Amino acid sequence: MCTASWTRASDGGFTLFFSRDEGRGRGRALPPQRLEVEGGAALAPIDSDAGGTWLAADDGGLVVGLLNRYHAAPPDPPEGFTSRGHLVRTLAGAGSLDAAMARLDALDLRTYRPCTVLLAAPGEAPQIVDWDGAERDGPHQARRPLMSSGYDFAGAAESRRAAWRETVGADTTPGEPDARDLLAFHRSHHPTRGPYSPCMHRPDASSVSLTRVDVTASTVSMAYADGPPCTSPLGAPLSLARRA
Repeated sequence: MCTASWTRASDGGFTLFFSRDEGRGRGRALPPQRLEVEGGAALAPIDSDAGGTWLAADDGGLVVGLLNRYHAAPPDPPEGFTSRGHLVRTLAGAGSLDAAMARLDALDLRTYRPCTVLLAAPGEAPQIVDWDGAERDGPHQARRPLMSSGYDFAGAAESRRAAWRETVGADTTPGEPDARDLLAFHRSHHPTRGPYSPCMHRPDASSVSLTRVDVTASTVSMAYADGPPCTSPLGAPLSLARRA
């Protein structure tokens, strides 16, 4: 249960927002921190239950996000599953889309539950790879907003796309959207505050955080709102210098 959106700058950089929806029994995540990863350094919030993450940005400018695919339910492997959040940590540090895909190609995805992996890097259109538990599909160019939902996915997708049109613009609107409009989208309760709105509220689950990533020619930064996007401000960003 997550929603991602992004806007690209004319110099090749980009801004990406990622809101995380979780069940109320899940532990509170740790705010973004610097991680030493294969290939360099990365910024990522940490899932306190499994130690992985749903979003990471490395010092090469690569951003890796993960959304669960609730409608696919393969049989459990004999040895059990690896937390999908560790897949993000494995890909972070690759520094580019091609390098991230090479790492993905080398993995046995059968140890992970179904998911969608979002890959964004400077100067390139964001890509997604879908894993349904048996077959991998992609990479394909990502469509914004990108979303998942364990509750009536079709209804949530339709509602969030309507919220996107209301706060950001139609799919045919020329140019790239403003980051302020993306923020308004993630905080939106369109059409009403509930299970279908981008800022999601259900008795058993809710939007629990919002992360903003900015990638420029010289830096990668991550700001984090620890709480529902509708009421929680983004904190001061944590930054990395871009590696050559």
